[in-house]
Amino acid sequence: MQQGLRAVEQGRAIRTVTARERAYLDAVPHLYVDCAHISQPDRPLIISETSTVKAIAVASGYADSPVTSATFTIKPGAISTTTTLTASSNPSNLGDQVRFTATVTAASGPPPTGLVIFKNGSVVLGSARLLDGTASLITANLALDGNAIAAIFTGSTTDAVSAATLTQEVQ
Repeated sequence: MQQGLRAVEQGRAIRTVTARERAYLDAVPHLYVDCAHISQPDRPLIISETSTVKAIAVASGYADSPVTSATFTIKPGAISTTTTLTASSNPSNLGDQVRFTATVTAASGPPPTGLVIFKNGSVVLGSARLLDGTASLITANLALDGNAIAAIFTGSTTDAVSAATLTQEVQ
C-alpha cells in the first residue's frame, strides 16, 4: 500500500513524500521524496528556520481528493560555530589582570548569541554573554607557569556548542 504525502507551504505543493509499506522488522513506514512534478526538482528543500508544513495524504490516482492531512513543525539542526580565544598579554606577570576574549562565529547567518564560560583547567573563572559575537572576562587569578584556559560557547537554539583553548604563561 502506498499513500502520497505532499508538503504544502502557503497553499503550494513543494515536495511529495511517498510512504511505503513497513519493512519486515521496522515499525515505521519508510519515506521517499518524489519530486517528479515539482519545478526545479534537483533543488533541495532548505529549512533555515523553524517552519510549519502541512502534509496531505492522497489516495493513489486521486491527486485532488485528499484522504487526510496533518501539520508538522520542522526544526533545522544547529548551525556549526567556531570559537577562538585570545589573551590581552601572554605571557603575563603574577598578579596582572589579563583579559580573555572569545570570538564565536557561525557557519552562516548572524553572529551567535548566548553564553561563554571561561575556565582555567576544571575551575570556572566566570561567564559572559556574547555581544556581536564576542565575550570577554578579566582575571588576575592565575598561577605561575602554564594555565590551561578554555572558552566554551554553550550554544543556543540555532547555534551549536564550540570551544577554544590557550595556554596562559605567568611569570
